[in-house]
Amino acid sequence: MQEIQQSLKQKFIQQLRCDYPQQTTKTNPQKLELLVEQSYLNAQELEIFDEENIYRFISLQFLPKELLESPFIQSVLIRVLNNFNLSATKRLDFIEQQITARVTPIEK
Repeated sequence: MQEIQQSLKQKFIQQLRCDYPQQTTKTNPQKLELLVEQSYLNAQELEIFDEENIYRFISLQFLPKELLESPFIQSVLIRVLNNFNLSATKRLDFIEQQITARVTPIEK
């Protein structure tokens, strides 16, 4: 089981490097590994278990800094992600539709 999780985390790192080349080239490999590890654990705590949804959750870390640091956006993210009455897919769909889609195209 742990080997599968480790393999999945490596897959996420490779995918992040493809999807967010500018942000990930600025990040040293250990820091990116730690980010994925911590985000993976956070996803589990938030009852996000599906591989695609875990990746979507990890990708939130690559939203523009000013958006991530906004108290309002942080509050919305916390409330939505902790709403266990909705499935993980619905929670992440809402975040993508209401937050990430409204951001000018993110530098990928």
